[in-house]
Amino acid sequence: MKTRYLFIFILFSLYSLFLITIEWQFGQTYVRQYLTDIKGDVIFYAVNTSLSAVLLWATALLFAINLYCIPRYSREYYFSVSQIIIFSYLGLDDRFMLHELLGYVLQINDSFILLAIGFLELGLLHFLAELPNRQRSTRYFLYCAGLCFAAMTVIDTKFPSAMLLRLTLEDTSKVWAGLFLCLFAWEIVTQNIKHLQHYK
Repeated sequence: MKTRYLFIFILFSLYSLFLITIEWQFGQTYVRQYLTDIKGDVIFYAVNTSLSAVLLWATALLFAINLYCIPRYSREYYFSVSQIIIFSYLGLDDRFMLHELLGYVLQINDSFILLAIGFLELGLLHFLAELPNRQRSTRYFLYCAGLCFAAMTVIDTKFPSAMLLRLTLEDTSKVWAGLFLCLFAWEIVTQNIKHLQHYK
C-alpha cells in the first residue's frame, strides 16, 4: 500500500476511534452532537454554507491533483501546496466558524482574520503563481474571485447588520468567490494535464 494512502487510512481510523471512544465514555446522546444531520425548519437548511465549504475543499483537492502534474519543488509546486493548506483551512473555517472563534479569543473583528488570509493569498499569487504566464481564462476566474471576496468583506465590515439584503448579498458573494476559485484551480489543473499529454 502506498504511503499516502496509509496516512489517510490512519487519519480516518483515529477519527473513527475518537468517535467510538466518545460514545463509549459518554453515551449516545452526547456523541450524537458530532454525528447529527444538518437539519432545520426548511428544506435545504444551511445549503449556502454547505455549498461554500464544498467549493473551497474542491479547490484544495484540485490543487492536490495538480501536484502530480508539475515538477516537484518548482515554484508552482510550492504554490499548489500553499493553496491546499489555505483552501482546506477556509473550508473548515466556513463550516465550523473558526475565524469567529479566533476573533472572540483575540478580541478583534473576526472579518480582519479573513482579510489577513486574503493578503497572504495575494502575496502567494504575486511571488509564486506566475500569473502573467497563465491563460486569460485562468486570470479571469481569479480576478472575479477577488472581486467577490472584496464585496463580501466590505458588506460584512461596513453594512449595518440588520440591513435588508445584507446577509444574502454577503453570503452569495462568498459562494461566487468559491465558485470562481474552484474554476481557477480547474483551469490550472486541466492546462497542466494537457501539457503532460502533449509531451507523451
